[in-house]
Amino acid sequence: MNTRNLLIASLLVALVAFAVASVRPTRYRTKVTFFVPLTLLEKQVAQNGIGFGSPAEVDAHIELMRSDAMAQYVHEQLPNADVEYEVSRTRNGAVELLVRAALDTPLVAFTRSMVHFADSLKTEMLRGNIEQSYAFVVSQLKQCEAQVDTLQSQLDALRMDASSDSILLKTRQFRLEKQYGAAVEEFTRISTQRDRLHQMRSASVPTAYFIDSNVLSVERDSWSPWLLALLAGITTALGGLAWRALWLAPNPK
Repeated sequence: MNTRNLLIASLLVALVAFAVASVRPTRYRTKVTFFVPLTLLEKQVAQNGIGFGSPAEVDAHIELMRSDAMAQYVHEQLPNADVEYEVSRTRNGAVELLVRAALDTPLVAFTRSMVHFADSLKTEMLRGNIEQSYAFVVSQLKQCEAQVDTLQSQLDALRMDASSDSILLKTRQFRLEKQYGAAVEEFTRISTQRDRLHQMRSASVPTAYFIDSNVLSVERDSWSPWLLALLAGITTALGGLAWRALWLAPNPK
């Protein structure tokens, strides 16, 4: 291959690389890092809302961000942006969200909205669990209240019995009083649990703690078409020169 043909081949390869790179839209990327808050509301109350989620809670939050619900949210919000995202844990126990897309203008705000959407999913799940627990506790409380009322009525009837000096009646009364005391104690315990769950129904759920700057940097995640064309042309020329040097090298005798 002479020099003229080598130059023509390099130019053709550069043009092809430029055309391919121009067809593919420029992609951008940005990332956000945040800490997962405490998930269990009981721990939040006990710790006055201070503290981060345990490793198990962080893993659960990451799985939530990798869920089909998140993928559907991304598709609905940016259907034509060819969005790709990765969720991982940092060495300090935080979560990093890296987003790549074929647009740059709303990417910073959209990345944060993904974190907020994951928070809303978790809040919805927690609210659902609390409502189920509250309904179950209220049902238990009604049953316990009915038991207390029944035992109270039986005790009142025994106390009004004219034959109260009977050993049999006193034995029965002692047994009922013991059952009544245990039922009252159980009723008090369930009432406390109901009141605590009632407070949690209206309590705010902590959201992700962002630990990066307010203004996120957006970087190009793809090469410029001109740069790709130049690199392709140079690589072709160097390869052709190397091949010609090897081909024309004298064979040792």
